[in-house]
Amino acid sequence: MEIESGVLTGIFPGNFNPISLAHLKLAVAALEQRHLHHLIFLPRMEVKTDVGAPVHRAHRLRMIQEAIEHYPRFELSDYWFTNPKASVPETCEFFSALHRGSRICWIIGTDDLSQLFAKRINTAAKVMDACDLVVMERGGTSFDKVLDDLRGSRKLTEVRRTKLQNCLIHTPDVKGSGAEIRKLAAAVKPLDDFVLPEVEDYIDEACLYVCKDRSAMAGSGVS
Repeated sequence: MEIESGVLTGIFPGNFNPISLAHLKLAVAALEQRHLHHLIFLPRMEVKTDVGAPVHRAHRLRMIQEAIEHYPRFELSDYWFTNPKASVPETCEFFSALHRGSRICWIIGTDDLSQLFAKRINTAAKVMDACDLVVMERGGTSFDKVLDDLRGSRKLTEVRRTKLQNCLIHTPDVKGSGAEIRKLAAAVKPLDDFVLPEVEDYIDEACLYVCKDRSAMAGSGVS
């Protein structure tokens, strides 16, 4: 995809285990409300699962590919698979350079934002300097609560505070957490209310969340 300098590139980090209709709905909301040129799904290196053996990262990549195939402004990157120790500022720098100076917009939930500022205020300040945040309310954590908790922080300069106040977007109503979807899949229940048909078909085909020996790639159709 040809990118002009100065355009907005969205980065959507997450487990995507599996990628759901909720993820896609949130991605579209960020794309439209922040006028992003395109949006990149960035799965984390390894994730824990509450059902059976962990799903190999190649399966998660394949499910994302299946889900975004018909969204021309969505992309997928395995950057964190090949650079598992990269920080958020380093990741933003990489994608900004890759896309010829585009401005990075980092999508984050209020629950993760609250933890970031609570536990790693220095890192949080660097993140705000490296990119524009796109904040969505989730996890029962309101954006106003996050701002209230940050009052008086010396690391949150007035410039950063103003920037943070302008980063909230309207969060669409979504249903179905990853844990709920995995449990339904383990019970061989229909997933059509929570994932695209292509993703459900792949989960069935690869026997994800159901078979005892799912970590082996042999016979899964993933190379």
